[in-house]
Amino acid sequence: MPGRTFEQSQKIRTWIESALSDGADSPTNVLEWIEQRISKGEDAPALATVARIMREMGYIPVDHKWLKRVK
Repeated sequence: MPGRTFEQSQKIRTWIESALSDGADSPTNVLEWIEQRISKGEDAPALATVARIMREMGYIPVDHKWLKRVK
């Protein structure tokens, strides 16, 4: 993630993992989850960032949901 420190990148990935385990099933839902829980003064990641990280984690879009790719 250009422009972010390693710690910020790790925090965003942790937020995404938590949102997914809480039932979020798309980048939009993950971003909404994050925005509801971040501290004031913290910036939420961009939707494109959330989608890219989800792809890196093995998720793919299927209709309106994103599902974990089975290997």
